[in-house]
Amino acid sequence: MEVRKRGLVPAIGKIASLISWTQDNLPGGVPSIVSQAAYIVAIQTIEGSPISLKGLIGSIGCSEAGLRKPLQRLIDEGWVEIVRDQGDQRVRRAIATGKLLGALAEFADRIAERETQEAQSESA
Repeated sequence: MEVRKRGLVPAIGKIASLISWTQDNLPGGVPSIVSQAAYIVAIQTIEGSPISLKGLIGSIGCSEAGLRKPLQRLIDEGWVEIVRDQGDQRVRRAIATGKLLGALAEFADRIAERETQEAQSESA
């Protein structure tokens, strides 16, 4: 049980940090459809397979109408852009912009730095 607790505490800390970052940086504040969309779009962009709007709707579990305004906020604020699929012009894909990827990279760097500091203080 102790091993599980040690693994759980950092995970909870990362989740709490992510929620805090979301509140400070993304439109909509607390984790919402906006932040879920941002994270999914970012992951798919980083993996090199931008998600279709239909796929994004399915991933979040909302209706197209339910995604329309939150996605538009991300677009208007420069976090996400929509492009036509090169193979099928009927398909629209959401792509994370440099603004979103850069902000998430900075957040990841802060988490890694904190983990390094915690590991150093534990070994001291």
